[in-house]
Amino acid sequence: DRKSAVDCNKLASLKVKGQEKKATEDAIELLKMGCELGGVRSCVTLGDMYSDSNQMKADFAYAFECYKTACDKKDAYGCLNLAYAYRLGNGVEQDKKIAKKLFYKSCKIGSSQACSVVAQMPRIEDEDD
Repeated sequence: DRKSAVDCNKLASLKVKGQEKKATEDAIELLKMGCELGGVRSCVTLGDMYSDSNQMKADFAYAFECYKTACDKKDAYGCLNLAYAYRLGNGVEQDKKIAKKLFYKSCKIGSSQACSVVAQMPRIEDEDD
């Protein structure tokens, strides 16, 4: 249920602000629940937490799955982070062609950051060679 997923994300956000280990563990459980209930914000936040080694031990493969779930549900930020995962090879085998498609998708569904990357694509591709 959508409302429950949103509530899980809000409650998790409050817990993370507490910065205590137990609060963070509780937040992760709430975010997982929210993501499983279809809350893309919960999936993206969970992905952000698992890709940020300052918050916890990084797990790029799990972060990738979280972003993929959000992107599959047409979340621009989820697609943007999925594109970066493919571009950098974080949690998945590096594939710049898939990354490019995901940057375009993210731009199309509303990420101005992805649109900026798309605008620089020819220059970025030259730098990669």
